[in-house]
Amino acid sequence: DLVKEVCSILQENKAFEECNRIKRHYPSFNITEVACDIEKTDVTYKNQKAYILDANDPRQVMLGYDTHCCQHLGGAGESAMMYGLLASNGGFWAIEKKGKIIAQAEIWTGVIDKKEEVLVFDNIELADDRDFELIREVLEKWLETSPYKNIVMGTGYNVLTYGYKDVKEDIIQPYCEELYGQPYTDTDTCVWLKKEGEVQYV
Repeated sequence: DLVKEVCSILQENKAFEECNRIKRHYPSFNITEVACDIEKTDVTYKNQKAYILDANDPRQVMLGYDTHCCQHLGGAGESAMMYGLLASNGGFWAIEKKGKIIAQAEIWTGVIDKKEEVLVFDNIELADDRDFELIREVLEKWLETSPYKNIVMGTGYNVLTYGYKDVKEDIIQPYCEELYGQPYTDTDTCVWLKKEGEVQYV
């Protein structure tokens, strides 16, 4: 327990250091003032917890490092991370196992087919080259619980299709003045995770 507590403190310190680095690049950013309007849901299943991070959780800036992806300061996905932090309709979803983030996604709410609200997973990044099958069950349990009737996942990078059906409708892409327009996104192509309240099981 002591080792776990020390590791947690060290991780938190690294996160706050990263927040300070980001603030030097984005003076308007302050982790204590981040707002997220996305409805939160969390589910624990088979020792894995799937949840939306609190808006002021400093770990949000470390997710790209945790899953070895470009979603961090200086990476190709920097603007995606910043959208999740700066836009009130943006945020971050994660799966945690024994205190370690093993999967994560930048998420945002948008509009599909010019009328229906949709929750968008920009993509799902997996730590340590994990197989998607290892998180599928907890993801689908979370989808069942989420109040959002329509949920899609971008496949522009990882191509995590795994049999889910392609989205044919138009998704309005995110836009953020602070980022001078559209942030990096993997949602040029998407698949349905949940459609009209029904989880799209494979």
